[in-house]
Amino acid sequence: MEELTREKERLSSQLLELENQIAQASSLTAIREEAEKLGMKPGKLQYLPPQPVALAPEH
Repeated sequence: MEELTREKERLSSQLLELENQIAQASSLTAIREEAEKLGMKPGKLQYLPPQPVALAPEH
């Protein structure tokens, strides 16, 4: 009986986690749709070369 109780708790925890993931995905979709209506588009990552580093003079 204890084993079944632990299994039920584990499954309940997994279900809650999945429900949270679904809610997050739904809200992300809603945010994307609203941004698209406002004319916003996803950004692109661009490579930026590293900044030059100043070296101390050698003595």
